[in-house]
Amino acid sequence: MGLFKGIGRILQRIKNPISLPEDIGKDLGIQILYNELSFKECIEKLVSSDCESKYLSRFMDRDEAELLFKSAVRRETFRDTSLFSYYIYSGWLAFKLIFDDQNRLRRIYLQHRSIDCPDCKDGLEMHL
Repeated sequence: MGLFKGIGRILQRIKNPISLPEDIGKDLGIQILYNELSFKECIEKLVSSDCESKYLSRFMDRDEAELLFKSAVRRETFRDTSLFSYYIYSGWLAFKLIFDDQNRLRRIYLQHRSIDCPDCKDGLEMHL
């Protein structure tokens, strides 16, 4: 059985050579992100109201929130936002964290070139 799991892992790495959905799931404490998910399924799970992160919460300290994104390939911090990006599904899946003037987490958005939402200026909002 271990051989099949290993072969499956290699095939997933061919599909997503840099980041995997499980990497994101581990960082955020979302256990239902499996490597076999399609892009659409992964995004649906991330923005679903019944799939909240175990680790992220509204009003958490900025330093604490930023430490969670251990597997992110790119990290960018600005005055009131931070971007954490994973290269997955042939593009960058970015998590845009918005902080208030006291450096507490207020909102988090998903951004990817394949997300089609004309009314979503910052991306799709995740539930906190």
